Amino acid sequence: MAGLGRWLMTREMRKKHMPSLDDLMTMARECGVTFSVCESSMRMMGIDRSELPEDLAVDMCGVAHLWDRAAGGQTIFI
Repeated sequence: MAGLGRWLMTREMRKKHMPSLDDLMTMARECGVTFSVCESSMRMMGIDRSELPEDLAVDMCGVAHLWDRAAGGQTIFI
């Protein structure tokens, strides 16, 4: 998507005086949040693993794994 999605999200967050995406991710890591990333969704959106922050520990997984985690009461943002 050539960065359009991130640009739009950043613009809307700024207009609503919200912390930046980087700040939110830093806060989440400090709170012990773990990140699971759907490999199929990344492929579909043309995102490569190298485009994610290097210091971000992620669990690369598939849709079935995400559904399993959701069934366990964990919240997921896709």
